[in-house]
Amino acid sequence: MASPTLPDRPPLTSESALHRWLDALLGHAVRTQLWLVFLDGGDRVVGPLMPTADLPLDPAHPVEADDLGTQPVATVLTRRFPMFAALVGAAQIVLVWERCGSSAPADADIAWADAVAAAWPGGGVRLRAQFALHDDGLTRIAPAGTR
Repeated sequence: MASPTLPDRPPLTSESALHRWLDALLGHAVRTQLWLVFLDGGDRVVGPLMPTADLPLDPAHPVEADDLGTQPVATVLTRRFPMFAALVGAAQIVLVWERCGSSAPADADIAWADAVAAAWPGGGVRLRAQFALHDDGLTRIAPAGTR
């Protein structure tokens, strides 16, 4: 069952609108974690904002999954994210990589963003954007090949 779209949440149709909304909501980093933000097909936030902590530093770190065998953790996560999206009726996912530190791109931010983008299964759920949340606020992580 899809969760209803909240009427007080405007559609985030542009990159700048999405950035402003996330920046106002999250502010600055307080710990290392990953935020999953779900959007419906109309670019409105749906479902919970979902923090995930305790990820390994290396997105290629091997993990065992009953249905996938041994795979890099980034691959396993990208196979799970669309399942979460389906539960809340989302068509898009935004990832926010939170970590304390400066606004300069951290190697781990880039490694994780690139690994997730490369492993994204495509199909029904779109990876809309990825951001780094740091001490100074929010910075978009440009896709590989556009940096």
